[in-house]
Amino acid sequence: MGDTTEGLDRVQAFLARFGYVAGAVARSTTLDDATTEALRRYQQFFGLDETGNFDEATKEQMLQDRCGMPDLFNGVAFATTCAWDRWSLTVTMDTGTADCIGEFQAVRNALRTWESAVPLTFTEVAPGGAADVNVGWRPANDPDFNMVGGTLAHADFPPGCSVVTNTLPKPVHFDDTEHAWSIGAVSGAFDVETVALHEFGHIIGLAHSSVAGAVMLPSVSPNFTNRALTADDTNGATGLYPSQDNWRWCRKCQGLAFGGGAASSSCPAGGAHDHSGSGDYVLAHGLPATASWQAEWRWCNKCQGLFFGLGLASSGCPAGGTHADPAQSGSGDYSLQHNASAAARLQSNWRWCNRCQGLFFGGNMGYPDCPNGGAHDGSTSGNYSLTFR
Repeated sequence: MGDTTEGLDRVQAFLARFGYVAGAVARSTTLDDATTEALRRYQQFFGLDETGNFDEATKEQMLQDRCGMPDLFNGVAFATTCAWDRWSLTVTMDTGTADCIGEFQAVRNALRTWESAVPLTFTEVAPGGAADVNVGWRPANDPDFNMVGGTLAHADFPPGCSVVTNTLPKPVHFDDTEHAWSIGAVSGAFDVETVALHEFGHIIGLAHSSVAGAVMLPSVSPNFTNRALTADDTNGATGLYPSQDNWRWCRKCQGLAFGGGAASSSCPAGGAHDHSGSGDYVLAHGLPATASWQAEWRWCNKCQGLFFGLGLASSGCPAGGTHADPAQSGSGDYSLQHNASAAARLQSNWRWCNRCQGLFFGGNMGYPDCPNGGAHDGSTSGNYSLTFR
């Protein structure tokens, strides 16, 4: 504290760049109060002794290759930023790297890992087309984000909390000047899938983590792979995109019912629902008001089916009477996406029946059964899309 050291201004610039300085700080060669406090925050984040001094362990940590996104915002740690207002995103991949073969497939593998954790879908579109995210290898002095030095790659957060660009596409850019890339652990090179998995964590809204082993830890070593999400990673992601899986299609009535209550379910075609051959559908649960999404879909604890809650009074339940009142059944508030563009792992042609208020698959209109008698009537329904695994 109080020491004057040539080059300390570069340490101060590093701390400011990655969010450890709360507000503006004067760049100087003197270890002042603001720099000491920023060093303590940095040391705490990486599990170092919180000396507040620029010691050897702190220097070694700062020299590690890392992501270019901030760790803190104005000195405050954060786990998530914001979510996209839609769950189907498009991705374009343009310039690759000459360092390895299969770099874009490694990025696709990373996308599939995130898709398995949260109900997001990533659809690849041709280079040059309109997209939500652009993936590519760039010079270290990338115009949209300077990666010169120890920065491996950079991305951005979703619209509404972006720090790199306020326009689309959001970048996932890798430094192709000062770092070598590989498929798998290779001496002196960085695994593409490992880094892509981290950067797409930012794209979906996750910030950096200080948890050892987490994908969202900001630093990464060469000759190393980390391709599996930890509980810390998935907890952050599911907090941004709350959902419930194990919703199933019934081959008898074409409706959607919760698979966890199959034994006590009631099918309008008779007996219990038959979920054989169904995918695992994932419904948005507790989603804030979002464009192109309709809330107020509810679970009936009598028949296990999904129905539109605002039509409760006129609904028909195959277990008898109307569907269960959500206020008494304990149902969450589910949201369905409507009029969505085609995307991988997104099935359209689900319809609302204006007679029973239930949801059914419109692709098999020849034999769906309505609890109110006859066939379902989807004549006034929108085209709903469900995410499946």
